[in-house]
Amino acid sequence: MEKRGYLVLAAVNGKSGVEMCIKENPDLIIMDIQMPEMDGCEAVREIRKMGIKTPIIALTAYALKETIASAFDAGVNGYLLKPAGSNEIYNEIDKFLK
Repeated sequence: MEKRGYLVLAAVNGKSGVEMCIKENPDLIIMDIQMPEMDGCEAVREIRKMGIKTPIIALTAYALKETIASAFDAGVNGYLLKPAGSNEIYNEIDKFLK
């Protein structure tokens, strides 16, 4: 992603992802659903509770309809399944950043 000119920041868990979102004010967030300390859906709900409208793309191996619905209910804007190829990821990012 850095080759395309994006600055990439990585959080080690959902809680630090929320803190990083507040501190860094990113243009886009790619959120894993299963993470330690705070899962991705909970992190997204926390981000949205603060009124942050940054686009969030869930990137996860979970393909169950319930998991996808939970992610969108939490406030994600897009959903990609692992293993997503770079073209899939860039196409999804371009929906929000172009």
